[in-house]
Amino acid sequence: MSKHDPKTGAEFLRLMDGCTDMEENDFQNNLKPTILAVELDDSYNTKEKLKIFSLLSSLSNCSENERQKYVKKIYKVLK
Repeated sequence: MSKHDPKTGAEFLRLMDGCTDMEENDFQNNLKPTILAVELDDSYNTKEKLKIFSLLSSLSNCSENERQKYVKKIYKVLK
């Protein structure tokens, strides 16, 4: 398995800091850089990308108090 860019995970964590208190519009805007980074990063294979996008979708659709759980899961896959 190829090594992924550690900046992607670090940036995701930075953008999701305080995600439980974010307005929905700010939250969605903070997800966009991660979505774009994963989409353009060739070091992620298709299976990994599908898992990440599935988790991002779950994160987008969960309640605010569940967001941190998905942030942790996504960060693990981004590493």
